[in-house]
Amino acid sequence: MKRRQDWTHVVLGSWVLLSPWVLKLTAAQGFAAWGTSLLGAALLALAAPRLLGPKAWEEATTTLLGLTLLVSPWLLDFTGQTAPTLSAVIAGMLAVSIGVWPQLSKPGGIRRRWRRLGSRLTRRSSSHHGGDQR
Repeated sequence: MKRRQDWTHVVLGSWVLLSPWVLKLTAAQGFAAWGTSLLGAALLALAAPRLLGPKAWEEATTTLLGLTLLVSPWLLDFTGQTAPTLSAVIAGMLAVSIGVWPQLSKPGGIRRRWRRLGSRLTRRSSSHHGGDQR
């Protein structure tokens, strides 16, 4: 594993995969347990390719999974259980951090992409408006 984030990614995915059983998510909320475990399995599966070198799609997918995990207590209706809810929210924030960190740590990484996106939108907007002038 090349970076500290890679280890964190593996540990986080493993924890999220096992947390419903470790924290005893109730049987009545079986769907929540399986849903949370699937998110953990997906995080863990994304950790494997990171060993070869992180790609932008992996970082974006990790961020998306983290956001899903962050809101999963409300989506899967297990907010009544404090430990699993806190675990999902904290793990979601960590996953988002793992996904976003490489972009923030690159010199000009995210700022450069935002500028590029802004210039594309400006060009599209001006080309659409330019055709309307008579």
